[in-house]
Amino acid sequence: MRKILSSMIIFSALSTAAYSRGAVPYIFHLPTAETYGKRILLFDVGHRYFDPVKHYTNVNISAGYGIIDSLDIDIGFSFKNNDLVYSLKYTPLRDDTDQNGALSVSIMAGGGYKVDTEKLIPDSDQPSFFTGLIMQRHFFKNRMSIGLVPLFAWNTNFYEIESSYDFSLGLGSFVEVYFVDRFSVCAEVAMNFYGFAFKYMNYNVGFKYAGYRHTFSLWISNSSGYSPVEYLAGSTTLEPRVSFAATREFDL
Repeated sequence: MRKILSSMIIFSALSTAAYSRGAVPYIFHLPTAETYGKRILLFDVGHRYFDPVKHYTNVNISAGYGIIDSLDIDIGFSFKNNDLVYSLKYTPLRDDTDQNGALSVSIMAGGGYKVDTEKLIPDSDQPSFFTGLIMQRHFFKNRMSIGLVPLFAWNTNFYEIESSYDFSLGLGSFVEVYFVDRFSVCAEVAMNFYGFAFKYMNYNVGFKYAGYRHTFSLWISNSSGYSPVEYLAGSTTLEPRVSFAATREFDL
């Protein structure tokens, strides 16, 4: 924890002369309506501190690319569930860049494939699919935003738990407030309304630092998942754990 905080403070001091490009494509789990921008490549590394013995099992590595200003493509691998995830996000409406815009709206869809070299998961549970709608509203010259994310995920019950459902339907909501130019405080929840679910909904609360071409996130959460297929199904615990993520942006 001290190493993470020290790194964020040092980077903040070194980058005070530069301002962020402003792309925040997700809060912690939930996607926002913002996109990378045309020909922007973004690398992302996330970590969930749920396993004190095997830290590497909670790491996610992903890359995203802005095909056009309103269309992103992403691919990543989550080591916890050996999940290869890909997704598309299209944002036809923006209220943060369009002065006449009343709302930012995005459509997202994607899928995953759980690599299982030990043959512990049935073949039918390895592929997955998810889709959702992102509705976001910005206030106070983009210093605050709120959002709703209705989500559907198929093959959420890959845990071999006795259930009548193999899909999850729910709603995510988030709020982000920039209290200075680069630092924001954020919170989000993802609630399952129908289908397969664990006992508790997922929550995330923490901070973001948006430096020039970098974003650092530090938060507490009761979820160790990355894909909507994982976090929409909820959690077996309410106990908070520390999570961390960092991104690096490149022009191509």
